[in-house]
Order: sequence, then C-alpha cells, then structure tokens
Amino acid sequence: RSNNFTIDGVDNNDLSIGGPNYFVRNPDVVGEFQVITNNFSAEYGRNQGAIVNIVSRSGTNSYHGSAGWDHLDNKNFNSLTNLERRTGTQANPAPDLDNIFTYAVGGPVIKNKIFFFTTGYFRRNPLLADLRSTTLAPTAAGAAALKAAYPNNPAVQYYADFSAFGLPLGNPTARTDVAQSTITLGTTVVPVAAVRRLVPRNNKQNEYTGRGDANLNEKHRLWGRYFWQDAPGIDALVGVDGFSGDQPAQSKQIGGGWNWTISTRVNNEFRFNYSKLFVLFGGGTTGGKGQIPHPDAIDTALANFVPNFTAANGIGLLGVGPATNLPQGRSVESFQYTDNITMTFGSHQLKTGFDL
Repeated sequence: RSNNFTIDGVDNNDLSIGGPNYFVRNPDVVGEFQVITNNFSAEYGRNQGAIVNIVSRSGTNSYHGSAGWDHLDNKNFNSLTNLERRTGTQANPAPDLDNIFTYAVGGPVIKNKIFFFTTGYFRRNPLLADLRSTTLAPTAAGAAALKAAYPNNPAVQYYADFSAFGLPLGNPTARTDVAQSTITLGTTVVPVAAVRRLVPRNNKQNEYTGRGDANLNEKHRLWGRYFWQDAPGIDALVGVDGFSGDQPAQSKQIGGGWNWTISTRVNNEFRFNYSKLFVLFGGGTTGGKGQIPHPDAIDTALANFVPNFTAANGIGLLGVGPATNLPQGRSVESFQYTDNITMTFGSHQLKTGFDL
C-alpha cells in the first residue's frame, strides 16, 4: 500500500485500499517493467515506497501479431499437492478447466507517422468449487432436533435454519473422511458432521487494450490508449457454509500524452489519464436463502453467528451467516493531469512541473 503503481507514467492506484487499480493480466501488453526503489525525484512523490511503472507496447513500422491459448485441467493434468496426497481426500478432484485465449497485433497506419497496437485476453474457467469444512455442522436430523427442542429460542432457530446442511447450494454432503460426532444441549443430542459442497462456477474474465502513437513532425509526438477489463464474478463469494454472493469488477483507463521538443535545450511532456474501478461484494441470485445481498440492500444482510460449542470429539462448530464485512462495494474514479518541462544549460539540467 506504500507503493506507487503507474502505467506509462500515469496513476494506476486503487484509491480506497491500495494496490493497482488495473491489474495487467496479458503479458503482451507489457513493453517494459520499471521499478524504482529509492532516490526517486519529486515527480514521483505520491508514496514513500517503490515506484512500479509498466510501459505499454506500441506499434512499429512492421506488422507483428501473436495469439495464445493456455489450457489447464486440474482433474486430469495437475499433480496432487503433498497435503492432498497425504490426506487422500482428493485422489479424484473436481473438474476445473481453465482456458485463456490471448491475442496481440500492431503495426503502422502510416509508416514513420502513425502506429497502433491492440491486445485481448479472455479467460473461461468452468469449474466445480470443491469446498470442504474441517469444523462440524448439524446434519438435517440434527437441525430438526434443535428446532423441536428450542421452538422459542430465536438464536437456536436461526442457527438451525441457516446452518450448512440447510442451505442447498452445491448439494452439501457429509465428509466421509472426517468422523461424525454429536453435541448435547440439555437432553437433546444433535448429530454433527463436516461439510463438502460442489458449486458450479465460471471465473469469466475479458480484457481489451488499444494504443495509438503519432509522430506529427520532429517536434511533436502524441500517444493515447484505452484499457478495459471486466469480470462478472458470479458466486465468487461462495463458502463451505453455503452463503454466496457475486463479486463483479470492472476497471478501465483512458490516457494519453504529448511530447513537445520546444528547442534543442527545452522539452515539455504533458500526460493525462482517467481511470475508474468498480467492484462489489454481494448480490446475485443463486444462493437462495443464503444469498449475500447487494450493498444497496445492506439492511437485509444476515448476522454472522458462531456458536461457542465443541462437539464430543473435540472439534468446533461451523458458524452461520456471511462475513461481518459483507456486503460492501466501491466505485473509484480519478482524473490526472501532469506536465513536466526539462531545460538543459550546458552541463546543468533543470526539471520542473506539476501533477494534479
């Protein structure tokens, strides 16, 4: 959070929590990485940490292009981790196909004068999120026993109605590799078990970038670019407890610059940028009664409740309700204008400017 992230020298910071505003996923976008860790000049005065700048690629006098496809298959291609191998619980893992398609193409519009460069990144990741708890939750029979034994206790009724086996998303089943147990409340014995649920998800991501450069003459050079990426994030918040919500996110940047060689000793560089980041944690329709609401409906969010009980085998109980910081969301918008003028006088150089 103390670093200053830039793309082509203009702001790329998430102004709410830190880190980048636009995450560059496609390596074809990157012409150069620049990292300055100390002794940077006043024009980089935003943060006390490092300066991390990405220089985006531009077109040249020759046409160049590339296309890529990365295919990952967790079920058939990937090795088990040491933990998965040791427990023996994922010898037959759930399907998780990951296909990433990319392209990049650039070249001249008018040779020696105007150039273009554009890229695309498209991720398709149909999977079954294999969610497993190590803590225990009342089984269907256990929830029924709780409701019958404590009909006038709203906390117990809430816990029974919204516990993991009571939320149908992902067809929850008892883990066969974790021993079931019981809890005893008064004279009521409640069977409990660890939970496994398989939730269909698709980590869809789309990204487009475009850049243009123009050499108007020996003194004037212009450049501009547009970056856009989007991820609907359907059921990205789903947990083993059965509560779910979407996490849609979209980020875009529109920027450019003008370099003017005023004389052999004076040069002026002007840059501008507009960026907008939009991200939500909540909303959607697949979670049923375990749906985490949209932030606009935060007053309907359910409470997070963790019972202070331990089962007969010494294992704790799984809580109910979404995390206490959900739902939430933000829209971060920024305009930036920067101008730097460099003057050379013999063996001396002076640089001054402003950043708004």
